[in-house]
Amino acid sequence: MSSLDWQAAIEFVREYEVLLFAEHVNNFFTDPEKMLGLLDYHFPDEHFSLDQLIDMFDDSLETGSSRTAAFITRCNELSELIAAPVSEHLKVEFPVNRRPSMRMKKSHEVDRLAPFIADLSQSLNCGTLVDVGAGQGYLDMALLECLPEAKVTAVERDPVQLRGIVARRGDACDRLHVVPCSVDSSTSVSEFEANLPDNPYILYSLHACGSLSDDMLRLFCESKKARAIVNVGCCYNL
Repeated sequence: MSSLDWQAAIEFVREYEVLLFAEHVNNFFTDPEKMLGLLDYHFPDEHFSLDQLIDMFDDSLETGSSRTAAFITRCNELSELIAAPVSEHLKVEFPVNRRPSMRMKKSHEVDRLAPFIADLSQSLNCGTLVDVGAGQGYLDMALLECLPEAKVTAVERDPVQLRGIVARRGDACDRLHVVPCSVDSSTSVSEFEANLPDNPYILYSLHACGSLSDDMLRLFCESKKARAIVNVGCCYNL
């Protein structure tokens, strides 16, 4: 993005600050009248079901005249500006037998994020990758497909998820190291990095739940070895 693009993004955040930061995205479903009211969308006095409210909201977007429509349109425009090009040779060729339980949404996210992180890894010449909150390890396995020389450390606290990673990594066990531990506000950099290879690394997470996004950003800022961070928060971080 150019400096002008960043300025446009900053102005957008300032204009819609109350909506973006003061409210939870789930409130669009639990209290849509309040949320859309923040965008100056006015409802009739009578009560409507959620489906009816969504239909009314869609109708307002089609007219393009409301502040709601302007918000959605600007979100789409900025998303196109921020989207980074990915090298063509880094398309994910993820074996079908390694994603038997991956839902369409997760498959879409992995197919997009893995090439992005792989491109970053190559541009920084950094082949050590650290996934915090690795879950079932779908993204990690995709990265190993993209980067044959890379090594991934999967950090996960849930025993059930850990068993899924171990079962799924197959013959990649020498390249995918599993660390069963939790990361929270009390985790120090030295404590965290004691479980990692002694190399510069890229820190990343897909669906960093709760305060994990904050904790990762703190660790990244305090680390002397973390070269980059890629973080996609869950709905609680939107």
